[in-house]
Amino acid sequence: MKSARTTLVILLSLAGGSAAARAGERTPPPCHWNVTVIPAAAAKSSNSLMAALKLTGILLQDGWDVAESGGFPQAGPSGAQDEESAALAMAGVDVIVSFAVKTTVAPDDGGLSVALQIKAYNPRTGETLADVTGTSPRRARGPGAENRAVDDAAARAGTRLRDALRAACQVTRKQGALYRLIFRNPPAGADIKIDRLLRKICRKTSMRKSTRSQVVFNCRSREESIELRVILDKELQAAFPGREYEWRAVLRNMLAATFLPRGR
Repeated sequence: MKSARTTLVILLSLAGGSAAARAGERTPPPCHWNVTVIPAAAAKSSNSLMAALKLTGILLQDGWDVAESGGFPQAGPSGAQDEESAALAMAGVDVIVSFAVKTTVAPDDGGLSVALQIKAYNPRTGETLADVTGTSPRRARGPGAENRAVDDAAARAGTRLRDALRAACQVTRKQGALYRLIFRNPPAGADIKIDRLLRKICRKTSMRKSTRSQVVFNCRSREESIELRVILDKELQAAFPGREYEWRAVLRNMLAATFLPRGR
């Protein structure tokens, strides 16, 4: 995906300074997350485009790495379970910022206000990183009134989003990253054995799904993906002696393994 920094540099300069200059006003976030900003499932509109530009600008100014989402579908309501989120996750996106713009017109005097609701989440784990709202002051209708209201709402919500992402980053640095661990074609009783071994190597763990076709866990760990895979190899080989498996995905925040049929 193309970086949004080039697209927005002129707009940010007109707003009062380059993204780089503004980013220097605060210490860059220590988490090197790739972020994309996309509207929620509702149809795109000029208000959505304005809000996306405003939110992207705020994140760039704060030092986040924001990529354009052009060519990708809009974010669906089901978080990390939908196909759109999966595509973004595989493309290297760490945080999806999904937002919805709602304009409300008062029935008495026709005054309008705009609310911008934002949910930021990790597309691999489904972990919610921010859930914030920004609402513009009520204003009289007139030329440009709704545009100004969208800008106000996005500025308020964007500031809260920025702070929430920094807070989530601090949690990750202190407690470790949240991983989604997927084991397909598991042997009988694998959910119990894997739960037991994860309790030894994860700071926190929880089973998210257990069926005949796969078992899924969340695991919070300070290890990098490759290091966690090495640790899991040792534990899986001890828990399932003689049973072969293959790692099908080793990504940031997600590892997926498939147990192979016996005697293949």
